[in-house]
Amino acid sequence: MSTPQASVKSPMFPTADKGDLPKAATAGNTVSAAYAVAQQLVNPVLYIALIIVALLASLEQFDAAGAVLLLVFGRLFFHIVRAVGGQRCFYAEEARYSLFNRTRKLNLWLSLGSFALAAAIAGLFILQGVEVIPALATLGVVAIVSIPLSLPSAIAAAYMSLMRRLKAAGVEVRHPHALERMATTTPIFTDKTGFLTLNNQTAQVVWIPASKSRKTKNADGEHVLLKGVSFDSSKRRLMRRLAMVGVLCNEAKIVSGRPTGEGIDTALMRFGTRMMLNHDQLLRHFPRVGQLPFTALKQYAASFHTHKGKTLAAVKGAPEAVAHLCGYTDEKPAPWLQEVKNLADGGYEVLAFAGGPVKGTDYSDLQNLEFQGLVAFVDPPRGDVANAVGQCRVAGVDVKMITGDHPYTALNVAKELGIAARMDEVITGPQLHELNPKGDKFAACVAQAKVFARISPMQKQQIIEAAVAMGDRVIATGSKRDDLPALAQAHIAVATGQKGGDLARNAADVVITNDTFSSLADALLSARASLANSRKTATFMVGFGLSLMGLFAACAALGLAMPLTVMQLVWLQLLTLGAAYKLYMHEHTEKALTRKHPYQPREYVLNRATLIQAVLNGLFVGGATAYSYMFSMNQLAYTHTQACAAALLVLVIAQSMFMLSCRTRFSLAFSKGLFKNGWLWLVVIGSFVIHVGAMYIGPAQEVLQIHAPTLMIWQHMAVYAVIAFCFMEAVKMVVRKV
Repeated sequence: MSTPQASVKSPMFPTADKGDLPKAATAGNTVSAAYAVAQQLVNPVLYIALIIVALLASLEQFDAAGAVLLLVFGRLFFHIVRAVGGQRCFYAEEARYSLFNRTRKLNLWLSLGSFALAAAIAGLFILQGVEVIPALATLGVVAIVSIPLSLPSAIAAAYMSLMRRLKAAGVEVRHPHALERMATTTPIFTDKTGFLTLNNQTAQVVWIPASKSRKTKNADGEHVLLKGVSFDSSKRRLMRRLAMVGVLCNEAKIVSGRPTGEGIDTALMRFGTRMMLNHDQLLRHFPRVGQLPFTALKQYAASFHTHKGKTLAAVKGAPEAVAHLCGYTDEKPAPWLQEVKNLADGGYEVLAFAGGPVKGTDYSDLQNLEFQGLVAFVDPPRGDVANAVGQCRVAGVDVKMITGDHPYTALNVAKELGIAARMDEVITGPQLHELNPKGDKFAACVAQAKVFARISPMQKQQIIEAAVAMGDRVIATGSKRDDLPALAQAHIAVATGQKGGDLARNAADVVITNDTFSSLADALLSARASLANSRKTATFMVGFGLSLMGLFAACAALGLAMPLTVMQLVWLQLLTLGAAYKLYMHEHTEKALTRKHPYQPREYVLNRATLIQAVLNGLFVGGATAYSYMFSMNQLAYTHTQACAAALLVLVIAQSMFMLSCRTRFSLAFSKGLFKNGWLWLVVIGSFVIHVGAMYIGPAQEVLQIHAPTLMIWQHMAVYAVIAFCFMEAVKMVVRKV
């Protein structure tokens, strides 16, 4: 029977049933291409471009009309090729991708602003005597080129590329929307066993009560180290009896002579083997007639067996729960609970064992059992977790541990991993039980605590709910059916892939297939880096558009002729923005970014800092190009065609410098390594070489109306390139303080 897939609903990021997402992600490239075509055909910019083509054709300016058509269909073909190549496979899922939607809205406002500004600039040229139709057509092309139409696709491509890389690294992200949420995460509520630790428990210490203490119920007993110690006959008899309870009350299976199952059960099997006990032989002598599985509410497991006409119970579980089954109460606690505290303080995970004759096989029949002893297990933390926790803390993300273990055991592990340092950072399930889950005190405890011990699944859900209610953007991990309610409350539900249950994996946004916390931390930082790289792309595209607007506005204000032809505008767009969507896709994370607090979930891809950077650099490039154009005509006595060619060369060089500068947001462009981003250098050098080649090839000179520059012009261009790059780097130093 197939298991129904659960749905995780986020209060901040509403999504559809996760069960539908993998189907969309595996659809064919034909559908992707069709969606890319449909998206472009409904774009209003396309119709405006076609109107401009008609205007140019009516004036018999067929070269300019052909250039605009090349621009339009080049963009359309660009989207189709990338879709067929597998870079874009969002389909209808794009409607639920919030950053994508916000970027499309941003594009709408940028489009309106571009056409309004272009109309105003065209009006200035018309007032200076330029014919109406050419002015409107040329500025219309400027507006189209200035709009970053491929920015949403660039974000989509970056996230899809990151999803593929994360999957290869052991992190399966079910949908791109999860990456955006991960970038905005504040706390991570993570399980301990198997995720922070190796889930390879080993029994190391046994505490067995003295025979007299079994009757007088005092705390007499003895610690026995299991490693490298031989036992006398009296100790072996008591330990064998304790091990028998652990082997009988066990769900592990023997496969090829080795126990397989949960970590505690397999550790007890190995302990029983050392005590010369065989699981199958024990079950033949003590046939099982009933079983009560471990539950978070009861905190113990029990199995029932028959022997010589009697029903016997074997119980293992949390020491406090087992103490109640042995006749102790909260008012008269078991004296050996102090031994539990001592062992837990040493970092051990402690289980208590009890057994004896019972009347039936129900919970109510477990009364007045005989305490058999304690077994202390060690589960070593994973070696890379402490470093991953430190990276999360530097990035402003709190890591909080939720476990069913004893508070002292949990604190010891938390100390080793750098999660918590003091006992006042630990809160227990019984303490939370005394508080109202909707109250302020409960919320204050959730905010203050770093470690949650002896927590039930219901309390885990209440903890996540309280964190979400306080405005946190929460990642929660889980692997079992009991974790589903808590996962449903988190913004990002993370399931483990190796030892997690099918229900948890189906309900999760992210599946960690290698069961390591460090993989989750890497995915979180990679998602933040991907968002930062998308902002670099947005900064470059918007700055590119502003530079063109600034150039034409400056020329109109100074009474100069139009500085670029339609064909040159199209050439510049294809040369510079043709591969802009992939420029920064594989840039590594800057240290300055990892030290920043998480992004706000409703931020646009252009925030205030990146917008200031785009505006300053765009206006600088536009102003410098306008000055070069005016200098060429007034001082060098260039013709209008020669001055336009010089302005085009200035723009190509400036945009190349802008590409290099945008590869970092806060540090110097070359501080991350000169050639780490090979694609960026390929685009920068390739576009410059292509343009230089066009300046020396006859047919290209005629079509683009450009010419080979003199040595003096090249010298001026070299100086300008250095000045432009230094200015752009200085802007970053100013913007990083915003």
